[in-house]
Amino acid sequence: AAFLEANGVKAAAYHAGMEKPRRTAVQNDFAREALDVVVATVAFGMGIDRSNVRCVVHAAMPKTIEHYQQETGRAGRDGLEAECVLFYSAADAMKWERLLERSAEKAQEPAEVLEAQVELLRHMQGLCGTLECRHRALSRYFGQAYEAPNCGACDVCLDEVESMDDSTTIAQKILSGVYRTGQRFGVKYIVDVLRGADTEQVRQRRHNELSTYGILDDMPEKPLTNLVYQLVDQGLLMRTGGDRPVVQLSEDSMPVLRGERAVHLVEPKLGPVRKAALAEDAWEGVDEALFERLRDLRRQIARDRGVPAYVILGDATLRELARIRPSSLARIGRVRGIGEKKLADLGERLVKIITEHCRQRDLAMDVAGSIRPTRPKRSRPNTVKDRAMRMFAEGKPVEEVARETGRAASTIYGYLAEYIQKERPQRIDAWVAPELYQRIIEAATAVASEGRLKPIYDHLEGEVPYEILRLVITHHRVTAAEGTAETRSDKR
Repeated sequence: AAFLEANGVKAAAYHAGMEKPRRTAVQNDFAREALDVVVATVAFGMGIDRSNVRCVVHAAMPKTIEHYQQETGRAGRDGLEAECVLFYSAADAMKWERLLERSAEKAQEPAEVLEAQVELLRHMQGLCGTLECRHRALSRYFGQAYEAPNCGACDVCLDEVESMDDSTTIAQKILSGVYRTGQRFGVKYIVDVLRGADTEQVRQRRHNELSTYGILDDMPEKPLTNLVYQLVDQGLLMRTGGDRPVVQLSEDSMPVLRGERAVHLVEPKLGPVRKAALAEDAWEGVDEALFERLRDLRRQIARDRGVPAYVILGDATLRELARIRPSSLARIGRVRGIGEKKLADLGERLVKIITEHCRQRDLAMDVAGSIRPTRPKRSRPNTVKDRAMRMFAEGKPVEEVARETGRAASTIYGYLAEYIQKERPQRIDAWVAPELYQRIIEAATAVASEGRLKPIYDHLEGEVPYEILRLVITHHRVTAAEGTAETRSDKR
């Protein structure tokens, strides 16, 4: 909270150790919009009297899905878009498990109680670690079906995470590192050995002489640590309890080491984070500077009257006022959320601020075109992707598609690989020169990559980006499969 305040954000802290008057003051200030952010422990009550919370950030994983659902449910109660961000590491689950064990021991609870709590924790851990639509996973947990193929809002459906290339090989290297160091060390030490850290502990134990020393020296410490924890999440590594936990192989480790089982490791995609289409629509045509001035007025009135800000006017109404910029009481009265009482109470003050703002900035008022007709709700998760697909069909280059759609090139390459897999174009010369295509196929044949990109990338000495390799291998695979099918048909 102090950091946010120092950087110009109206913020305060809230936790159970604070005196009650201070806690009450923070909660009231937040409800009246005197505060924009509260940095809190779970002591911050469910009865938050504010409907327009736009963002909930979990700095660590909650201990159950029920807690997560309730806490994220504080956002967007006014029906407008909201964002919930969860920072997760498998270490979060381990901390919770230790806390639960200590609590159960202190309270002398039966073993069944602890088992039930750990089971709930495992469900939450599974939600964080999956590459499935979060909405679908949540719905299934609460006994409901979610039939839509794409929710258009979670990190998975927004295509913000992906499976790492050569995941299985990386997993094998990590597991080998754990095995060769004797399964007696914690995550940090394992990461040091794998990265080839020149530390006294590593030298004393002569682990700098192991074949796995520095085997992942091209990977930064934090991403590699995350991958180790992903293997713990998947049950491919075990982490002992106690104050000095160590990492050990599990029963499922050996099939991976023998190459009998594939592993999928997840990494965030590079490039700007995409926003759901709903968020883009909600701010379409809104003068955000005017919205903030109207919000200041609402905050002032709420403070004077001692009531929560949303009681005065909702965010949806403020956005509509900042979109239309009405010039008279009659026109303000047409805005949804302003009835006769509120028009009589607030109308003149609203007209004054809107008129003054538009005059200062030379803006048009009564912008009727900004009043969008009511449209039936429809699923729009793939609107940008569909547009990209049409451009691919026209042979547009990746750079042009990225520019026209406002998406990062890395995202567009992902769409293009999907287009190639679905549409199976005969040639992809528009995106990969024929000479380069042939060179990549020859490299894939030489290293017998079986679809894995890392050996091809290494064989070509890093000269060809992974995105291009993926396009070529995808195209070659689908066209080869098509050719095989045609041959079988001819034989019949």
